[in-house]
Amino acid sequence: MKPLLSARTIAKLEIFTTPDKWKPILLANLPADQFPCSIGGSQKNQRISFGMALGETTMDMDGSEYVDIDIAAGKTLKLEYGITHPGTTIKWRFKTNDYDIGFFIKCEQEEVLPSQLYDAQVEEHTGSLTCAKTGEYFLIFDNSYSKIRGKRVSYNIEIMEPS
Repeated sequence: MKPLLSARTIAKLEIFTTPDKWKPILLANLPADQFPCSIGGSQKNQRISFGMALGETTMDMDGSEYVDIDIAAGKTLKLEYGITHPGTTIKWRFKTNDYDIGFFIKCEQEEVLPSQLYDAQVEEHTGSLTCAKTGEYFLIFDNSYSKIRGKRVSYNIEIMEPS
């Protein structure tokens, strides 16, 4: 990134890679009640949509926001969420333009939603999981079984903390 930015711009940047680095900065600049517990705040029952960092964002006919991303043949897309409260609900919706896609959820190394192929080109797949414990949860779109066809997946993920 350095070759693309001037020295003046680089001097203004701070990059934090771990929560012990960014949480104190966040709390020093924003009231804790303005953001959810999952990122160090104190706000409960906030619906948080994730996925903005990957792909393109599109709006569906019903007003739902989706992230669109291409998954190459033989590859997977792994989305990671840090769950800090037992009872937090992860909700998902996804569809593909063509062909089926595999989907499963892991918590740490344990598969908490078994791997299954979904005909998401025919009908949007929706579901939810109430997290029994805290930890790193991975939502995985699996196209590893496909040797030829890449898939375009449109997804929406919401994290809902317990009240």
